[in-house]
Amino acid sequence: MQQAISAEAFLQQRDQEGWVVADVRSPGEYESGHIPGAVNIPLFENHERAEIGTLYKQESRDVAFTRGLEVVGPKLAAFVKQAETCSPDKKILVHCWRGGMRSQSMATLFRQSGFEVKILEGGYKAYRKHIRETAEKALKLLIVGGMTGCGKTAILKSLEQLGEQVIDLEGLANHKGSAFGGILEAEQDTNEQFDNNLHEVIRTFDLNKAVWIEDESRMIGRIFVTQGIWNQMKEAPIVVLDIPRPCRVDRLVQDYADGNESLVLEAIDKIAKRMDGPVVRE
Repeated sequence: MQQAISAEAFLQQRDQEGWVVADVRSPGEYESGHIPGAVNIPLFENHERAEIGTLYKQESRDVAFTRGLEVVGPKLAAFVKQAETCSPDKKILVHCWRGGMRSQSMATLFRQSGFEVKILEGGYKAYRKHIRETAEKALKLLIVGGMTGCGKTAILKSLEQLGEQVIDLEGLANHKGSAFGGILEAEQDTNEQFDNNLHEVIRTFDLNKAVWIEDESRMIGRIFVTQGIWNQMKEAPIVVLDIPRPCRVDRLVQDYADGNESLVLEAIDKIAKRMDGPVVRE
């Protein structure tokens, strides 16, 4: 068995110079959610994993294991080359879903190829448990609130430049949080990946200092704010911005409508059924 370390120790090791995380799960598992910065070196492709899983259930462990060897054998050299490309210092942190055969097999291969290797104890499943526990830790949240167009996100960015601790939920979600919030934004990640990225921010914080966050609903586009953070947001004090309507209109035009009229109209169409006809036309 290879050396296995806890999720917290795994992340601390990743932060050290030269270390790279190798996620050896299938591409589909990786795309659903992964440790930020991890490189996908899949032991099995999606269809191969499905085939071997079916053999395990319908035939036996031995049949599945033999088929796995047949699939993986021709790829061994490619795995090592990819690892060398990703980690020139030959320091690699390996994980699969539960820290079982996939990560153990790849760790053995990498170690025999001259790498310094450590495994995530309990795999990605343990990492997910770790970030849920982190989300439950008490933060000294201060919420920036105000009507749409107040420039809450801009103020958060300014606070961050001043050295304050900031959680930019809209930035993490790739969505501005309204019916128009997806305009000019990148495709949203999965909710699982949002949680992972949020944890990456929180783990750097000094829990004795204030953390600024924007007033948001639980749902941002198709992303739900992590339950532990949402529970704290509901109880946190709010700093309300009172900005004149003309200033808010100017900002909204700048953020949403400048050169993107068709996208704005498309967003209005989506919410028209919930609004009075005259309001929609206006």
